[in-house]
Amino acid sequence: PRTTRASQAFLREALRGWAFGPLKDLLDALPGVPSALVRDLLRVGASSGAAYALGVLMGLAYESD
Repeated sequence: PRTTRASQAFLREALRGWAFGPLKDLLDALPGVPSALVRDLLRVGASSGAAYALGVLMGLAYESD
């Protein structure tokens, strides 16, 4: 409830393993992500791309612990 409805929908989709264009491309390229894919994701929205990138990094850090 502390995010927008759009963000809630994206989070529900992520829990099902779904992702959109630049995010899906980046996730499919793991573990060796070309910098162009990172740049593409960072260009999404005003801050959404950076938030998605941070979420991926946090998820990877969590999985590695």
